[in-house]
Amino acid sequence: MHHNAVERFVKNSLNQIHHKAKKGDFPCDQASKQASWILLIAGILVLSSCSKDEPIVSPLHHDPAQISPAFLKMQETAAGLAQAFARDFNSTPEHRKELFSKIANKFDGDFDMLVDHFKDATLDEIQTSIKSNGLGKTSGNCQVNVREAIQTIPKLQLMVPYAKNWTDRKIQDAGGLIVAYYPFGVPESKIKEIVGFDKNGQRVVINERSAPTIPYVILSQNERTDNEGFLRLQLVSTGFGAIPAAKTASLSHENPKLAKVSELENWQDVNLGLLGEEKGLGAISTQTLL
Repeated sequence: MHHNAVERFVKNSLNQIHHKAKKGDFPCDQASKQASWILLIAGILVLSSCSKDEPIVSPLHHDPAQISPAFLKMQETAAGLAQAFARDFNSTPEHRKELFSKIANKFDGDFDMLVDHFKDATLDEIQTSIKSNGLGKTSGNCQVNVREAIQTIPKLQLMVPYAKNWTDRKIQDAGGLIVAYYPFGVPESKIKEIVGFDKNGQRVVINERSAPTIPYVILSQNERTDNEGFLRLQLVSTGFGAIPAAKTASLSHENPKLAKVSELENWQDVNLGLLGEEKGLGAISTQTLL
């Protein structure tokens, strides 16, 4: 039970005891004993959570009652993962290099990658980092698990808006990479701002005006893959008409998980839109969330 819920429980229970005592339904000494039991139960509820810290709650002003429990679970998981990723990516250059290289590879034509495209060793290292830094809390104040998050949010991806604006060096000079998350379940027309986290785990609110000036990646759902990570079937023209294309995990027909990570010594000074090719060529996507 969250601390706010415990507070409401105590307040409502004590009000009921006070009302009954005032009406004379039972003596004051009995009311005092009941009040003591209420406070004891409240203390047990607070201490039974995994940590003293509050879980991450989005500051966006969307009524949770209008969002399904499944989407609320996705929001909570993504928020915890975004905070944990922000700490890890900013403190581990090799993880950032893999992130930027695979995003620049554009497995589906855009500057994005599925979280599952990280090397298994990288996912293990990130999970170890989460355990050690104490960030990434979810319901019950327990820490997020990366592989469970991939199951909770199918097609979970990391996307870089405004990729052409940044190099890793510029990102570090700007204070570090922000990792944001999509407010799942909120109609797109109502999204005016999104929430991210900086290298210290502090919230950063990104709006339409500030988005081009903030170096951020966003956790969201990929729209071009199925739940197994394969690109949606497309038709190809043949002499016998259009037929479904062969099932593939990337436009290059290579396994995105095994995509090459940049070997350039100056990778931190290469535009993120070019890092995957290492040829100085390639179109820059201008796709943005806001």
